Amino acid sequence: MKTSYTSLDRFTSGEYEFDRPDRFRRLVETVQRDGIVARGAGVSYVAASFSPKAVSIETAAFDRILAFDPDRSWIEVEAGVSLGKLFEFLTPRGFHIPIQPGHPQVTIGGCVAANVHGKNQYSDGIFGSLVQELTLYHPDHGVVRASPTENAEIFDLTVGGYGLTGIILSVRIGIAKLAGAAVRQRNFRVDGLLAAFREVDRLKQDHDLIYCWNDLSRLGRNRGAGVVVTGSYVAGDSGGKAETNYKRLDPSAKKRLRPNVFTDKAMPWVNRIYAHQNRPASKPVDVPLFQFNFPAVGKEFFFDFFGDTGFVELQLLLPSDAVEAYVEDFLSLQESHGRPIALTTIKAVRGDQRLLHFNGNGFNFTIELRNSPQNIAFLNNLDDLNCRYGGITNIIKDSRLRPEIAERQYPEIDLFRQRLRTYDPRRRFSSALSERLLL
Repeated sequence: MKTSYTSLDRFTSGEYEFDRPDRFRRLVETVQRDGIVARGAGVSYVAASFSPKAVSIETAAFDRILAFDPDRSWIEVEAGVSLGKLFEFLTPRGFHIPIQPGHPQVTIGGCVAANVHGKNQYSDGIFGSLVQELTLYHPDHGVVRASPTENAEIFDLTVGGYGLTGIILSVRIGIAKLAGAAVRQRNFRVDGLLAAFREVDRLKQDHDLIYCWNDLSRLGRNRGAGVVVTGSYVAGDSGGKAETNYKRLDPSAKKRLRPNVFTDKAMPWVNRIYAHQNRPASKPVDVPLFQFNFPAVGKEFFFDFFGDTGFVELQLLLPSDAVEAYVEDFLSLQESHGRPIALTTIKAVRGDQRLLHFNGNGFNFTIELRNSPQNIAFLNNLDDLNCRYGGITNIIKDSRLRPEIAERQYPEIDLFRQRLRTYDPRRRFSSALSERLLL
């Protein structure tokens, strides 16, 4: 069977083969071939779950909660379980997953495969740090159980391995006790891009959650001014019952209208409105945990407002000691290209970079731009600047990332390839992402 798939950034689109098994035996029968890849929610920014050379195995039917141990703070689920479903299960029981991306539709299997980060990577790390054990199916190896102590090399290849080691069946993840169902949010104004980095650095240890939004849509004075958003869990139930309904993202849906709102001329006005709506209040505001954890909920239209051609995101891990010089060169390069940026965010990060993990010590600096030849040229030049300053591009976010740039930024990319070929000589699993980066 064939269907239409489109990456969330709309960079990659087409008709692709798929199958939708609804039980394990059917899944095993389906994957006895070369050229397969698992597909969870289908909301990855890049084409990580489909390819002209592969059959996408949709895992939506595998969404059961298998076990829950509140005394030892873990939960075991099938890979197709969404973050939203787990939120509804865990929150009333006083627990939560401390590391979550911005939309509840994302599946646990996707979180493992991309080794995602959340709102405070500096304190919480990346998703792989929560994974205690997983099982996967590979047609040449059968069902494989892996953990940091059992089949550790397969575990390392699977967590942050972009689905290339097999179909993830189940995952046991560590969970944390929850202080309350609300987050006390406080916003701080910053007057420029360098000031934003400094303020995030100053506040990163004092709050449970922290990120910064910046306005780089206009060239000139105060470029990069923005708002640092901090959050601390509120004890008790002061947030009330959280609203957990949300609109599903479906980048592959056929829509008659995707208005190109984020034109070069309109973006400064859009950013001004957003800045006004998020200006610092006179006192902190208590926000429901669901709303703070998943800021994309209610703003799903944002992705459509780039029009039919979509957008491109570059998410960079920038070393701390490079920030001051980098900001100056970045702003100069942006000025020379004259490119307004639709969305900019900053987060603090801390950890060890290995294999293909988007991790290290410094800052997560993210920019989103309309997909256009001028913006692609700007980003391609920015790649060289990023490499010069020791930056690392997030593979799961950037559809135009070239293999030669990934080679320069990920010192262990060849080690990943070698280990993957040892484990899977036939390379049964592949995606448009893995083919583009020669994984």
